[in-house]
Amino acid sequence: MNRQLIRKVCGSLLSAALVVSTCGTTVGALETGACSEASLKGTAQPVPLTTEVFKDAGVLKAVKQYDADGDGSLSEAEIAKISYLSVGDPVGDVSGIEKLTSLTQLSLYNYTAETLELKTAVSDFFVYTSAPSLRIKAAEAVNISVGSYTDGAGKQSSCSTVDVSDCGNLKKLYSTVKGLTALKFPKDGGNLETLGISGSAMKTFTVPKAERLTMLSVNGNDSLTSLNLKNAKNLTSVSVTSNKKLKEVDLSKNTELTSLCCSWNAVEKLDLSKNKKLTFLDCPYNKMSRLDCSKNTKLTALNCYDNKLTTLKVAKSKSVNQVLCENNKLTTLDLSKNSGLKRVDCYGNPLKKLYIKNKTNALGKVKVTPEIASVKSENPLEVTVTLKSQNKDNKYLVNLINKDKVSVLKGLELDDSHVSQKVSVYGGAKLTVQVAGGKKYKDVLVYANSVTYKKKVTVKQTEY
Repeated sequence: MNRQLIRKVCGSLLSAALVVSTCGTTVGALETGACSEASLKGTAQPVPLTTEVFKDAGVLKAVKQYDADGDGSLSEAEIAKISYLSVGDPVGDVSGIEKLTSLTQLSLYNYTAETLELKTAVSDFFVYTSAPSLRIKAAEAVNISVGSYTDGAGKQSSCSTVDVSDCGNLKKLYSTVKGLTALKFPKDGGNLETLGISGSAMKTFTVPKAERLTMLSVNGNDSLTSLNLKNAKNLTSVSVTSNKKLKEVDLSKNTELTSLCCSWNAVEKLDLSKNKKLTFLDCPYNKMSRLDCSKNTKLTALNCYDNKLTTLKVAKSKSVNQVLCENNKLTTLDLSKNSGLKRVDCYGNPLKKLYIKNKTNALGKVKVTPEIASVKSENPLEVTVTLKSQNKDNKYLVNLINKDKVSVLKGLELDDSHVSQKVSVYGGAKLTVQVAGGKKYKDVLVYANSVTYKKKVTVKQTEY
């Protein structure tokens, strides 16, 4: 065989090999010319819109809307445009959805089967179940939200168990399932970072041991009486609200906590001594009689109104800029070490002593009185402020008396050098100040930016 013949034979074999590599077909197919033009170009085959591929009629109906050219199949270009799929009809099988390779968000509004196997990676997966229990197998799913199916009359289905133990890549899980009594997680919590549960029928709930779990919300679970957070040691944000039978929240192991919302429960005691990184606390509408935040030196906002507090201790820190403690049973409130305050609401308390330091005029825009005297600003009253004899610090003790000559606040102190200054009167409350010796000054406002207690008074003067 001469060299030219050898080159010709080798060239033919090389061409055949390249075609086989490109098409992925057999030599027999090559001989018959059974290699499609699409395969020669290296493009994906169209996905037929049939029940053989999409076995559930509801899924097939939802997918057909993306067949732009109406040829009964989805081309590669059409599939590339499908990032979101919403299925409103009842669904019992999600086969074929894995063909939608660009899908990132999937919503199923009435899933009827008890097992759901999703063989595709979606960042957001919403499923509303009408089955009595649901097991989700979605190894690649990142965010899953599970809820109860709601029919046209507004009635919700009840589901007792949700199992996501086969969702190892899960990072965010939200459940609003009605009637839920059991929730099963991946081993050791998997990659779970955020967990939210509301509307369940669980009486007790133990948060899974998930090292990456930092955000937790347990809201609106009417049957919940016990909540165990000890496994989740890295929690930074916790919301436990509207659980009307929950009397206690143990946060002793959650030392990384920075934000706590704990409102509208039945909590009687809240120990925050171990939560030294806490910066935000919102715990109104509970049944607490004492609240000690003296160890929470990084706290910036404290909202504890509408409880039964007789004692409130606030950390001696400049970081505190807001204290909302109205409608409690406080007789004394000491905020004298919180020079960074910008808002204080403490009306609705039988206060006798209130100590506020205002050396830097930090409360210049804050209305503290007449609220501190249990007088609402929208209902102006005639108020008399009598300056009695000077105390050892050369300050006058102030006694606030309402129009019925009933003392509503005692123990305040005014500097003699400022009682004659005219300042703005908040809410229309008309004040009269009487100094020892009978001299009277009118229109003096007992107001956050006008009065400090125990310390030197700084008065913001304005034209009256």
